[in-house]
Amino acid sequence: MYFCGVKRLVPALLLFVLCGCTTNPGRTAPPPEQPHGFQVTYAAGTVAGPAPEAPGAVRGGVITQLSPSDFQSLDPAQMNVDNEFVAGELLFRTLTGTRTTASGDLEVVGDLATDAGRSGDNARTWTYTLRDGVRYADGRPITSRDIAYAIGRGFDPKLPLGRRVLQQWLAGRDDYPTAYQGGPTPPGVRTPDDRTIVFTFDRPRPDLPFVATQTVTAPVPADRDTKERYGTRPVASGPYQVDSYTQGEKLVLKRNPAWDANTDPLRHQYPDGFEFVAGLSPAAISQRLVADQGPDQTATTWSSVTPELLPQVVDHPDVARRVTEGPTANVQYLYINTKRVTDLNARKALNHAIDRDSFVKAMGGPAIATPATTLLSPVTPGYQAYNAYEGGPDKARELLQGIKAAPLTLATANTPTSQRRAVAIKTALERAGFLITLQPVDPQYYYATVSKKENPYDLVLAGYSGLWPDGSLTLQSQFGELRDGGDNLSQFDVPAITARMAQLAAEPDHTKAVAGWARLDHDIMAEQAPVVPLTYIRSYTLSGSKVGGISLSRTLNLPSLRDAYVRGS
Repeated sequence: MYFCGVKRLVPALLLFVLCGCTTNPGRTAPPPEQPHGFQVTYAAGTVAGPAPEAPGAVRGGVITQLSPSDFQSLDPAQMNVDNEFVAGELLFRTLTGTRTTASGDLEVVGDLATDAGRSGDNARTWTYTLRDGVRYADGRPITSRDIAYAIGRGFDPKLPLGRRVLQQWLAGRDDYPTAYQGGPTPPGVRTPDDRTIVFTFDRPRPDLPFVATQTVTAPVPADRDTKERYGTRPVASGPYQVDSYTQGEKLVLKRNPAWDANTDPLRHQYPDGFEFVAGLSPAAISQRLVADQGPDQTATTWSSVTPELLPQVVDHPDVARRVTEGPTANVQYLYINTKRVTDLNARKALNHAIDRDSFVKAMGGPAIATPATTLLSPVTPGYQAYNAYEGGPDKARELLQGIKAAPLTLATANTPTSQRRAVAIKTALERAGFLITLQPVDPQYYYATVSKKENPYDLVLAGYSGLWPDGSLTLQSQFGELRDGGDNLSQFDVPAITARMAQLAAEPDHTKAVAGWARLDHDIMAEQAPVVPLTYIRSYTLSGSKVGGISLSRTLNLPSLRDAYVRGS
C-alpha cells in the first residue's frame, strides 16, 4: 500500500506525462517505459449521467477482492491509502471526479456537483451546485450542508489521517486544526441553500476542481456521524453500501438502492455486491488466481503477482491475458528519520550502500519494479533522471569513518513479502558497515504507526503515490509540513527547502514550476538525503477469468472497480 498525494494544477489545459496500462502477452519482463503525454481538462458545463456502458458488461454476481490486510479506515475524511480510495469509489461520491475520455485524455467533471466548478475573483472563489436527485442509501437527499459538514470534519485533530490540502487552503495556513473547532460551516465555506456550496480562499486556487475529487468532499450526515468510529459503518452515497464488516477479516458491500445511475456520470452498479477478504498471504492470493478455480474465477486483487509465480503467468497466455499491468506514479523509498539519523554523511552512506538490484528481485523483478534513484517517478511531468549516490559500499564505508556505528531500527509491515524486502535492505546495508535491526509492525496499522512524529524507528520502508502525478505535492507532502499522521515519514524539516516550495507553489508559469520541482527533487537528495529511493512500482495484478471491466486507474495507481462486472452471470 502506498500513501496518496494530490498536486498543484493550473487552469484549463495541461499536458501531463503518464503511461497507460496494457495486457501482458507473456513477456518475462516489461518493455522499456515510453511515457506519452495526455491532456488534462476541466469539463465545461454538466456531464450527464449515466456513465457510458462498459463493453460486454452484464448485471449480477459478486466480485471478491483478495487482500493481505484490511483498510485502515473507511471514513472518507481519513482515507489515506490507494486501496481505500478505490473502495471509496464504490461507497462515496465527491463534488467532482475524473474520467478517461475516448481520446485517452483525463477529464475532471462534476460528480455530486453539476459541473467541475465555476470560479470568480481570479480563482479565489468557486461555486458548486449539486445535481437533482442525489441521495444517501437511506433515501435522504444529499445537501450542500452535508458536504460542508464533511469538510469541517477534516479539521478535527482526532481524525488525523487523510488528505488535508483543502483544509489548509481554507484555513490559509498549515496548522489548519486551530482555524476551526466547530460551528455552522468551516472557514471559507458558505452554503446559501441546500444545493449550493461556495468556497473562498485567500489566494487563487485554480486547481480546486481536482482537489474536490478527494473523498474529504464526500457528504456526511451530521446526525449519523460517530466520529472516530464512523469508518466502520459510513453512510453511502455511491452505488454500494456496507452490508457487514468484520474488521481485519471481511467487508461485504451490497447495492445501494437509492443510487441513481442517471445522476452519476462516473460509476456503474453491475455486480450485486463486492466482498473484500483480508488476512491472506500474497503467495496464496497469486496461487488462487493463477489456478482460477471455482469461486476464484470471480475474484481479483490489488496485490502484485508474487515472484515465484511470475513464470506461471508470463509463460501462459491464458493466464497472462488476465493481468492488469502498467507503470504508476508509485515510488518505494527507505525513509530515513532525520530527527534520529542526524548525521548527513550517514544518510548519504545509506544511499551509497543500497543494492537496488537485489531489492528489485525482492519486489518481484522488472515486471513489478525498476530501480529508482529520484524522488519523482518517471511518469511525472518534468522528471529528470539522476543518481546522486553511485559510489557503492566502498563510498559508504568511506563516509562512515569516524561515525559511531549504532544499530538502526528498520520498520516494515509484518507480512512475508515486506519482510523479504526488508532482509534485502538489511543485507546490503550491513555489507557497508551499518547495523540493522528489523522491527515488524502490524500491517493494518502500519502507516498510522510510522507516520507519528514521535516513533522509535530510524528507517521506514514505505512508498508514496501521487493522486495526480506532479512534482508539487509529491515533494511538499513528503518533505514540507511535519505533522502527526502526515506523509513526511523522514521527519524532514529544513526551512530553506520549505521556502523554495512556497515560491514554486506560487509560480503562475506552469512550465517554470514543473522545471523548478524537478530541480528541487535533485537538490533535496543531493543536499539532504532524507530518503533512499528504491524502486519505481508497476501494477501487475491478476483477476479471475469471470471478472471483466478491470482497468488501471490513472489517478489511484491500482486497478479500479467502478466498471467491474462478472462475466456470464
